[in-house]
Amino acid sequence: MVVSDAIYFMILEKEKFQGFLTGPMGDPAKATAVIMALSQDSRAAVDAFAAVALANGGSEPKEATDLGFMYNRTICDPDGNTFEPFWMDPTAANG
Repeated sequence: MVVSDAIYFMILEKEKFQGFLTGPMGDPAKATAVIMALSQDSRAAVDAFAAVALANGGSEPKEATDLGFMYNRTICDPDGNTFEPFWMDPTAANG
């Protein structure tokens, strides 16, 4: 899956994924090992990402975080993997 010119995801069935691993496969429904934070161009883009994920079986385990200069949501896919689409005001990021 192509997200941008610099971001690609491989979405694999569990059996195929196991072939890439050197150790046991974790269960994301039981423990979080990775949070994939994905920068978005706007607050609206964060909400659009969440809407698509939720419409396709994802869940939102907590409310959105709005710090004014930064906005993010926490989305879990049906397997329990955690994604956090976020937007940060570029002027705030530059100091």
